Amino acid sequence: MVFPVIAGRVACRRAGAAGRAQASKAIWQKLEEENREFFKAYHVRLILKEQISIFNQLLQKQVELMHGMSSAGAAAVSLRIDSNTSRMATLSLLLLVIA
Repeated sequence: MVFPVIAGRVACRRAGAAGRAQASKAIWQKLEEENREFFKAYHVRLILKEQISIFNQLLQKQVELMHGMSSAGAAAVSLRIDSNTSRMATLSLLLLVIA
């Protein structure tokens, strides 16, 4: 029967992948330990990149709202706090903690 052979191969590949993942994690941790300043700057840049992305999304929403207001006259616009806004606040706090 072919299925036990295939199942054995899949199990071996999964075990190999888990081993490679562990090795990669150990190497990454060692690199972070030996290059603290580099990785500190790297993580700050990742946070900043995310903040810029969120800002651009919020700016696009603002443009859409402004266009909606100009076409509807002095219509009332209600803004809701969404997950992006709360993520931006969280990222801002993280940036302050890291710096």
